[in-house]
Amino acid sequence: MELVINALTGTPWWVYLLFVYFLYVGIKSLKPRVISLKKILILPLILFVWSLYGLIVKFHG
Repeated sequence: MELVINALTGTPWWVYLLFVYFLYVGIKSLKPRVISLKKILILPLILFVWSLYGLIVKFHG
């Protein structure tokens, strides 16, 4: 039990804020809603470009 208490007291305060934010977003996403195609494609496009950049740097850098 002491290990759990030490882990909780040693955790930075911003981690708890991040946890609450992710919890809020997760609960909010349980409700069905309409999302634009633009919003759906943003993250995959960013990750695709980032992956291409990584490949270019690795093999041509």
